[in-house]
This record gives sequence, C-alpha cells and structure tokens, in this order.
Amino acid sequence: MTWKENATPEVEAFKGPSAYVELFKEIVASALFIIIGSNGSTATSNGWSWAIAFVVVRIVFSGSHVNSWLTIYNMFIGKANLFKGLLFLGAQFFGAFIAASLAGPLDLKQDVVASFAIGEWAAGLKEFIALSLFLWCFLHGADKDTDVSPMPIAIFNILTVAVTFFFSSTTVFSLSRCFMSAAAIKACWPYLIWGFAAVVVTHVKRALCGFEDRWFWEN
Repeated sequence: MTWKENATPEVEAFKGPSAYVELFKEIVASALFIIIGSNGSTATSNGWSWAIAFVVVRIVFSGSHVNSWLTIYNMFIGKANLFKGLLFLGAQFFGAFIAASLAGPLDLKQDVVASFAIGEWAAGLKEFIALSLFLWCFLHGADKDTDVSPMPIAIFNILTVAVTFFFSSTTVFSLSRCFMSAAAIKACWPYLIWGFAAVVVTHVKRALCGFEDRWFWEN
C-alpha cells in the first residue's frame, strides 16, 4: 500500500500547490504583522498600531489567520483539521522568527514580549480577559448571522484589536510573538495556559449563546 493510500484525510485535504501558497502567505503576513505593529507602537499609539497592522495584512494576504489563537480556536471546535492547523501555527511561528531576524539588519525596532511567571495570577488573568475580549468581538463580527452594520467589518476589526490593547497594552495577543527567540519560547508557558483558558471559555460562551450548534467534543 502506498503512502498516499495510507495518508489520513487531514493530510490529503492539504496537499498541492495551493497549500504551499497558503503557508507562504501565513509566514509573510505573520512577519509583517509583527514588524509593522512593533515599529509603529509608541506610548500613545500602541493599540492602533497593532490593530491597523493586523487588519491590513489579513486583507492583503486573504485567508491568513495571523493571530495564533484564531487558529487554535478553529482547531479546538473542529472547524479546521488538526494537520492544517498545526502547519498554520508553524508558519506563524516561523514568520515571527523572520521578523525578529530582520529587525537588526533593517535597523527596525525589535519586538519585545512582556512575560510573566506562572504564579503571577493577576497578570495571567489580565491576559485571559484581553484574549477573551478579542476572541468574543472578532468571532462575533465574523458570524454570518450577526450584524455590525453600518460599520464596515474592517473598521470593526480594527476597533476590536485596538480595544484589546487599550485594556492591556502589554498583551502578547498572538502566541507567535513568543517564538522570536529561545528565551521568549521558554517564558511563554504561563501565556499558553491562560490563552487556552480564553479559548475554552469563548467556546462555552458562544455555545451557550447559540452561536455554535455543537460542543467541541461532538466534532
């Protein structure tokens, strides 16, 4: 029996030239998001910088996720298959590494992630609330049955990300930002725990409110 015959449906569903194009777009979009967001940030423009960068790169690189928690959420509820989701996460992490590698040679500001220890529950709770706020608002705007008119969806998404950073200016926002160095990766575990908690709570909230017709274990 050949490898193709043994391949899982998830692998088969993500083969061919278009799959490589998707991953390339995710890498570039993730790198540009961090480069633009971090270099446009000041004490007064931090939220707007990340918000505009996020929406613009997602429009230009249509189909890209950019935010790791959107990818993880889709995997968690069964909207995206595990294999494709892991590839997208890998692309985002690689994009973050590229952004960090280019900062020095291009004389750009190096993105810095504010880490916190596992025992710093107040910082963790703040990150949890910030990510929950982003996921609730972004997914609400993406629902076909919801209406954010007369506001264009791109403007709504800019405001969503901006409000997230207004609430917590030090939010990591996307797990990919933890993959710019070995030290940042080692320090990301508390963020990973609180971020996944935000994913679970978001799913529970959306399921109870009727925005999703199945629980994650039913997929």
